[in-house]
Amino acid sequence: MGTSSDIVDMDEGKLRGALAMLQAIADKMPDGDIEEKYVVLYNNTLTELHNQLVQLGCDLSSFFIPDNELENHVTSFRYGPRLPSRRNQPDVTYSKDRYCDRSRFEIALTGAMNLIAGYLQAPSPIKPKIGF
Repeated sequence: MGTSSDIVDMDEGKLRGALAMLQAIADKMPDGDIEEKYVVLYNNTLTELHNQLVQLGCDLSSFFIPDNELENHVTSFRYGPRLPSRRNQPDVTYSKDRYCDRSRFEIALTGAMNLIAGYLQAPSPIKPKIGF
């Protein structure tokens, strides 16, 4: 649980900026799977929020998108004559950029926003310090 001195240590400007960025990510999310650059922006924003809100007991760690959730898209297949050692498989070309499944990203984003909203609307009660 946080203490009154924890709240003083919180940087309200950083918190507001990160909240605004998280809302902008939600509002302007592109169609289709989410490019890695947006996942990086989301994770960086969530890190800033986590650093500010963990003092109040708000742990956002389960809402980060891990690197293993990013994959390259298949851009083309080529069937036809090929070397005998590769006879049963098509030639596959992958994108240079990596992507996160849109549903996975939306679940993390919505979950983080819901948890943050809950903490900001009704934060955990602050326990008074013993010994004044």
